[in-house]
Amino acid sequence: MGYVGNQTTTAYTSMTKQVLTGVTGSPVKRGFTLTHAVANAQEIEVFVNNVRQEPTTSYSASGTALTMTGDVETTDNFYVVFQGKAVGSITPPDGSVSTAKIADGAVNLTTKVNSVLPVANGGTGSSSFTASTMTLATTLATTSGTAIDFTGIPSTAKRISVLFRGVSSSGSDTGVLVQLGTSSGFVASGYISTSNYDGGGSSDSTGFYMVGITTSQTLSGIMTIAHMGSNVYVSSHSGKRSSTYGVFGGGDVSVGGTVTSVRIKQVSGGSFDAGSVNIMYES
Repeated sequence: MGYVGNQTTTAYTSMTKQVLTGVTGSPVKRGFTLTHAVANAQEIEVFVNNVRQEPTTSYSASGTALTMTGDVETTDNFYVVFQGKAVGSITPPDGSVSTAKIADGAVNLTTKVNSVLPVANGGTGSSSFTASTMTLATTLATTSGTAIDFTGIPSTAKRISVLFRGVSSSGSDTGVLVQLGTSSGFVASGYISTSNYDGGGSSDSTGFYMVGITTSQTLSGIMTIAHMGSNVYVSSHSGKRSSTYGVFGGGDVSVGGTVTSVRIKQVSGGSFDAGSVNIMYES
């Protein structure tokens, strides 16, 4: 025989009678535990001394909790009949739906997550997150001149990356310097900076130093400069000196102001003759 309407669910309802006569309850005479979870008061029939009680008025129910609005004595003939079907729609009780039953993309985490979403569940582990913006400046040639300046860096920049590609010197030099600029000008002292390669290395106090530029050696790589607060900046770099050596190093400096510009020059102040540079900053 055919069936019209909602199919009967068997997950959490059945034609079952639960006798509660003699149960004290918690709170006493009013709070009772059901043997089957329900969604609401309409899914059960409650009888006290064989008199059916009115749903939501005489009692409420959710999950396995049954709460009576009046006292039920332990001597009362008290029992519950679970309905076999719900009319119109079937609402699962709290805690009964597994992750596998939820369609991908069905939950809006922006409105549903009220606290910290753990990293293990795809979150950040933080109660708040502010997205950053990465900005790539215009690449400048290092085919001439003694200094390349990038200005207009916002004061909110948290990280600056300086990009080198095939940079070389027209004279004899040991490397390039990256100097940070504030509203007071470019800072040319106070750096604690070192750079090394397979054949040696050096240090410098007038800028963030990156070894590897000569008339016969070109430098390619990335120097990352990060603001760690209180106008203190730290740097690290890696790259290659022509096709022979790898280059690596780092440093730190306190500049006394917010960085808004970057200057790239040679240690000895000589001229560039090949390559290009650019910066990318995160704010």
